[in-house]
Amino acid sequence: MRFRAVYTVEAAWVMAICIGIVMASIMLAFHIYHETIHDIESHVKTEVDAPKRFRQIQAGQEMIEELLNKEK
Repeated sequence: MRFRAVYTVEAAWVMAICIGIVMASIMLAFHIYHETIHDIESHVKTEVDAPKRFRQIQAGQEMIEELLNKEK
């Protein structure tokens, strides 16, 4: 009867170690996520303004068309 308590104590240590490993894994995942977000933000210096970019492309196309029509 005395030996059964040993398994309970060992199981408590095993569970504590397993929970510690899981928590460390979760913390590492959050750290990697935040590091990735920081790295992306440092590489992207300006925000993309889609309507402004579209108008610039459209104006460029119109200018090219006008130049091609003048040559003809």
